[in-house]
Amino acid sequence: TKHPTRFSTSLEGRLAMGSYLLSIKLDYEGARQQYVEGLAHDPNNADLLGALAGVERTVGKFDDALTHLKQAALLDPRSVSMAQRLARAYHDLRRFKEELPAWDRALALAPDNLPIIQAKAIGFLAVGQLDSVHALVHAKLAIVDTTALLARFSMFQEMMWTLPPELWPKILPLTVKDFSGDKGHWGLKLGHTYLLLGD
Repeated sequence: TKHPTRFSTSLEGRLAMGSYLLSIKLDYEGARQQYVEGLAHDPNNADLLGALAGVERTVGKFDDALTHLKQAALLDPRSVSMAQRLARAYHDLRRFKEELPAWDRALALAPDNLPIIQAKAIGFLAVGQLDSVHALVHAKLAIVDTTALLARFSMFQEMMWTLPPELWPKILPLTVKDFSGDKGHWGLKLGHTYLLLGD
């Protein structure tokens, strides 16, 4: 805090203040302003562009968010986070033909990333391709832990129904520990799986 003014106008300071305003104060316009002012000094800063896109997505400016995420992804093509956020921006806008290749780019950077695998599955579901979800899951089981994948698909969005049906019985032996110690979620997911199995 020796140089509060210098910090508050540095790019790191803009990012920190914007994050504080966005997450703690829920001051979306104030956060947006921090990022815009930072970009005035460094228009090719991928972190600021991504942060600005996050605010824009929060307030429903999905087209603006997509524009800024495209820029950020070009500037930082190795960023898993940017690739993931860009694919999600296509999903927000229901631009599914662009979304699925965007998930492929994210998976090329992080092939065993479970949130990205599940998000691509959601992209397939958006265009009615349940068979493609099954194929994706079978392919990824060669490189990811089966228990982790089953728990991920069950825990988030209750997507166990999208898994290949032969995997459904493998959810039943999962323990509370596999659901991060959440006994409520564990019980709900097992109950839903029994329902899928007609029990």
